[in-house]
Parts: sequence; structure tokens; C-alpha cells
Amino acid sequence: DLFDTDSIGQASMSAQSFGADAVLFNKTYTEAESLMFIDTWEMVKGNTSLPTFINAKIGLEAIDKIIALNPYGIIIGNAITAAENPTQAAKTFFEKCAIR
Repeated sequence: DLFDTDSIGQASMSAQSFGADAVLFNKTYTEAESLMFIDTWEMVKGNTSLPTFINAKIGLEAIDKIIALNPYGIIIGNAITAAENPTQAAKTFFEKCAIR
């Protein structure tokens, strides 16, 4: 988990030597900060060969942009559990991710 690290690139590079099996990229995605999000993602992904997952408080409005980053996996929580119809929300996210 790269949450609250001072050097995210170094942490992702060191993860394998510390025995990690995967990297979890935690950063909230907002349209206003999308360039910073992408820059940080590229720093993480470029410094590790481990499978890297994104956990970014992702909503339907941003899922296509997150999918385009080609993470190993995407963790979606609140956008499903807080939805008016969680079953339909989960199905929608699944279908969007399955297309890729």
C-alpha cells in the first residue's frame, strides 16, 4: 500500500524487495487534479514490475479514464455500496471493466 508515503516512486520500486506481491495505489481521482493523478500513477507504474491496483474513490464519470491507465485491477467501493441500486452499480462497473 502506497498510502501516505513520502516517496511514492521509491516505495513502489522497493515493494518487491520487501516481499510485496502487489502494489496498491491509493489516490483520490478528481477531474481538477487528473494530470497530477496520471503523473503520480506513471511514477508508481514505471518503478515496479509488480501488479498494481488503483483504489481512487472512482465514480462512473471517471472509470473510463482509470481503465485507460491499464492497472492490474481497480478497487471500487463507495460508488457501489452507497449507490441507490448497488447491484446495478456493480454490474455497470463490471461491464465497463470487462470491455477492456
